[in-house]
Amino acid sequence: MNSRYTTGGVIALVAFISNVPAQTRTQAPQVIPYVTGTPNSWFDKTKFFLGEFLETEIVSGIFSFKNPTDKAQVLTDFVGSCQCVRAVISVGGRSYELSKQPIANSLHELITVDGEVTREKASQITVGPGEEGIVEVHMEMGGVQGFKVASLAMSCTDPDLKQIVLQWQARGAHYFDITPKEVYLNDMKWNEGRQFSFVIESHARPDFELLDHLPVPDYVKVEKERITLPDNSMAWRVSGEYGPNADPAQGGLNLRFKTDWDGKEVSLPVLALVAAPFEIKPGTFFSFGKVAKGKGAEFEITITPKIDFDLQIEQIEYPKLTFDKKYISSKMEKRGDVLV
Repeated sequence: MNSRYTTGGVIALVAFISNVPAQTRTQAPQVIPYVTGTPNSWFDKTKFFLGEFLETEIVSGIFSFKNPTDKAQVLTDFVGSCQCVRAVISVGGRSYELSKQPIANSLHELITVDGEVTREKASQITVGPGEEGIVEVHMEMGGVQGFKVASLAMSCTDPDLKQIVLQWQARGAHYFDITPKEVYLNDMKWNEGRQFSFVIESHARPDFELLDHLPVPDYVKVEKERITLPDNSMAWRVSGEYGPNADPAQGGLNLRFKTDWDGKEVSLPVLALVAAPFEIKPGTFFSFGKVAKGKGAEFEITITPKIDFDLQIEQIEYPKLTFDKKYISSKMEKRGDVLV
């Protein structure tokens, strides 16, 4: 290859940090899925599987209860787990809220007067004989993929059930499952091209359409096709080539496709560390040092091609001078393949 390469603009250095090696990563313990049920003398169920949710921030469910005794009983010492955002206990026309505000596990009675709701601090809830109520629980999903569990514990004056623990679980799922999550092309030469490929599927909506992708640089080529996976489910394959002539300053690209699913997009990260076709020394700031009045100073910059280039400079500019341009000049010479 014997081509001409013109320097100009800003040369940027890109740092790349690779993933932690696989052998050093730890795996989260597997969570066993709940089966709704496990009643006791007060609650029709004490475990509740809320269902599967697509990237929902907060989910909720309801536990129903009834005081089975012929005496009034008292519920106290409410403690919600970290994932329990709030719980609302309603019984006998009264409602109580357990929340993290102003401090964790704060219990307040919700009192409505003329349409306005006020919160009055409470320490216990009295449940009359045979009285029925509900506990509405809320849990943060926070974009979790997989199972997430929360719990609410309380004490009871019923001698046959002094401690009650309610547990609920939800499964978070993404709109799209992408394999791999990202593609690492690693170190590349400037005149080199490398292939990449992704598979995109959705268990919630297998027939989604992958529409056009957002604009990409000229050195990126992209294709898409509908495919059938080994389990006969439908998916999309996106493949393409990154480079040659990729911009070393970019470090890759985030390939984004639109879909026909409520305007949702799919992002496909492609990471690459592309070596520049030449090396500049010094590569960053340089100083002339002190320059005596009436005297001049010189500084030398070398540009060395890393591949077979006939390297030439067509124009030199000084875009941010803070003094008169007449005080600075430059010249170029070739020393073998090196520009000076």
